[in-house]
Amino acid sequence: MLYVAEKIYLDCLEEQTLPDGAHFERSPMYHSIICNDLIEIIDLYKKNNIKFYKSDNIKTLKKYFQKYINWYSCITNFDGSPPFFNDTNFSNSLNLNYLIKKAKKILKKNIPSKKNFAKDIVYFK
Repeated sequence: MLYVAEKIYLDCLEEQTLPDGAHFERSPMYHSIICNDLIEIIDLYKKNNIKFYKSDNIKTLKKYFQKYINWYSCITNFDGSPPFFNDTNFSNSLNLNYLIKKAKKILKKNIPSKKNFAKDIVYFK
């Protein structure tokens, strides 16, 4: 059963992630929620000592998390808050600084973000 859930989730991530790392809905709010979900799934597996069905699935989740955090770091305001376009709002969006702090705690490493990545963002093309 867990294998099926992992496969569906990874397939959906692949389908819903644009080449620049943005979520296909192009909503900073949805993007922040998925970024948070990725780090929480990694944490859930670690805390409960659950093995991924395929050992490289954890690497795949971490790769997607890095893509998502890179995109979000380029699109957020200087204080880490999300910009207000599409249906983004403060009550449902997560601050970039919160996500980076949470990821550092769970992954036990610094989370690089790429502000110079903005030239590749689909919104700007």
